[in-house]
Amino acid sequence: LVYGGSHSDGDDYYWQPDKQSEVKPIVVFHGVSETCHRSLQTGLVDQLGQELSTYVRCVEYAKNLETWFVNIVKQSERACELVNKIPEFQNGFNVVGLSAGSIVS
Repeated sequence: LVYGGSHSDGDDYYWQPDKQSEVKPIVVFHGVSETCHRSLQTGLVDQLGQELSTYVRCVEYAKNLETWFVNIVKQSERACELVNKIPEFQNGFNVVGLSAGSIVS
């Protein structure tokens, strides 16, 4: 049984286990017209965190219409800037990209 919990940090949504497993933390990038607080993203973050007992965070690199109208290179640069600021990812991480989030990753 894995203990931990879901949390919200501004626009991001994450799962923090009570005890980190050997699985590297996971960053999730949402798709077009999505946010980190929609049920698909929150459900995925919770499930991955519980199943793998690792830190999982959906990073809000663009909001709703920005995913359509902001250049994908700029979205990717923003995603990198945000991930680099998160201490849990400093020693490496895995990535899950949903839809256009896979291009950002």
